[in-house]
Amino acid sequence: PNDPLVTKIRSDPEILVSIQEFSQLLQGKGVDISRGQMPSMLQMAKLASDKEINAKITNINTLLNRAGITLDSQTIQK
Repeated sequence: PNDPLVTKIRSDPEILVSIQEFSQLLQGKGVDISRGQMPSMLQMAKLASDKEINAKITNINTLLNRAGITLDSQTIQK
């Protein structure tokens, strides 16, 4: 899609690598989002308390903020 947000993310290699690492981390934790399937409630609860997951999410948010990308509920709904 020609969404400006997606274009901005795709143009930043550091963000792309971090998102890819996050996806691999999730797979290592038993959650495969590549098939478009959402994790179960139990998996979500486990992920929410996982320090490694939280550190990677914090890193991605830092990179997004540095690139001027804000992911809030309004932005995501678009």
